[in-house]
Amino acid sequence: MHEMKMTPNESLQLLELLTTKNLAYTKSVTMSKLVTCESLKTIMQEEIKLTEGHIKELRDIIEEKSEIY
Repeated sequence: MHEMKMTPNESLQLLELLTTKNLAYTKSVTMSKLVTCESLKTIMQEEIKLTEGHIKELRDIIEEKSEIY
């Protein structure tokens, strides 16, 4: 099956989403070191793992389908 390249608008949307995920990841990693509540720390660690997966998926899409780099 023929894969289409992303439109310029889709590429920009993808980069914006990746930027947002990177910011959320950085904030969660930084803040998790300051949290003392174990329940909250557990939730934050789960969020960090989930966000890492999303970032990897977004980077894979960028490498496969876009011509931004």
